[in-house]
Amino acid sequence: MYPVTKCQPMYYKLIAILIALLIALTGLFVVTRPMSNKKPEERVENTPAKEKTLDQPENQSDLNAEQAFLDFLTWKKDSQPTLQTQDTRLDELSRQFPQDYRFVLERIRGDAKIKGIHSHTAEFEILTKAAQIAINCDCGDAQKMKADLIRDKANKSNGFWKLSTHPKQWKPIIDALEEENVSLLKKQSDHHH
Repeated sequence: MYPVTKCQPMYYKLIAILIALLIALTGLFVVTRPMSNKKPEERVENTPAKEKTLDQPENQSDLNAEQAFLDFLTWKKDSQPTLQTQDTRLDELSRQFPQDYRFVLERIRGDAKIKGIHSHTAEFEILTKAAQIAINCDCGDAQKMKADLIRDKANKSNGFWKLSTHPKQWKPIIDALEEENVSLLKKQSDHHH
């Protein structure tokens, strides 16, 4: 037998580390290599799919609309614009982001706070337009708008809740948003004329 030297235990540790590294690299290779016998669309991705949530912008345009909306709310709070100035800015933003219902809906919030919703025909026409945009975008905005309306209904400080006291106009809009069905809004707009 050979005499035990001080280097041998270190030699065994080094071999154990190399074997562990080899096993780890082999496992990594097996997990990350493409499945060459399947078509690209049939390959299983090892990374989890990123789910889209209602609050998460889908693309750069959505992100820009989100930032524009937040900027508008900050501007409105800080500068306390007249209704006409606010409407002008909302018209510009509605043209810039035609797929975002919030700029249309915000017009009603401004009107409701100032006018107190005594004459509601114009507000329901705007509300119907916002609902059409939310439903047609096909991106979950119908449910977001419905949640906004329910929240606004509960908020007694701004006058917007008074719209909900007109169930013949209010309920079809809520139903259309719930079912994501624009045809229910067409029935609603027929009642206005």
